[in-house]
Amino acid sequence: VIALSAVLFGYFREQKDLMNPIVHICGDSSSGKSTALMAGIATAGNPSLMVNGLAKSWKSTGNAFIGSLKGIHGVPVGRDELSMYSGSNLSDLVYQISQGRDKERLDKDSRLMDTDPFTTVMISTGECSMLSKCSGNTGLYLRIIELKADVSENGSWTLSADNAEKLKKACLTHYGKACSKLAYVISKMTEDELEVYFQKYRQMYLDNTSVSKLKDRASLTYAMFLMTAAIMNDKLD
Repeated sequence: VIALSAVLFGYFREQKDLMNPIVHICGDSSSGKSTALMAGIATAGNPSLMVNGLAKSWKSTGNAFIGSLKGIHGVPVGRDELSMYSGSNLSDLVYQISQGRDKERLDKDSRLMDTDPFTTVMISTGECSMLSKCSGNTGLYLRIIELKADVSENGSWTLSADNAEKLKKACLTHYGKACSKLAYVISKMTEDELEVYFQKYRQMYLDNTSVSKLKDRASLTYAMFLMTAAIMNDKLD
């Protein structure tokens, strides 16, 4: 659902002033993090880290990282193993990802260069917490959603090593269908119908969360997740 919601983020981004969320899955090795990433990216395209696709390693500089996102709209992207990131300021990168554009720069003639925007939901993995590597600004808690894949407490997200391999094989063989199907469904819905979904599930989040300080802004993101699940359930066979 998180990966599929990229379609709705693409549709509503400008209307609702949405941020691109980063969903970071952290936990020990062999807890199912990479398998979960592959399953999410497979909704839109090839999830292999070995091709120049939507899933890549975190091994990158900040500028290269943002450059790889330019022109992406309405599909999820994945970045595997946060500890490999070689940039100097992770907090700054998080803000750029959430804003969906690169820093403003001047060309050699001191004219403002065009920046290519992007709209996505990023799924990240790592053994460490992303928030722990950032500056601690309150705004980062709106932009980063952390999910724990802790073998010792919750068990692996996959049943066994063999189960994980079968899931990965399935993802590498069958991919790229779900997001396009959801996009088609949304294209057949009216703006009023979509707005009803949005208002209903934004209010559902507001009514059921105890986090008061950030909940109004956070409700925009969580409304997209909840809407995605509801539309998939209501509109797809």
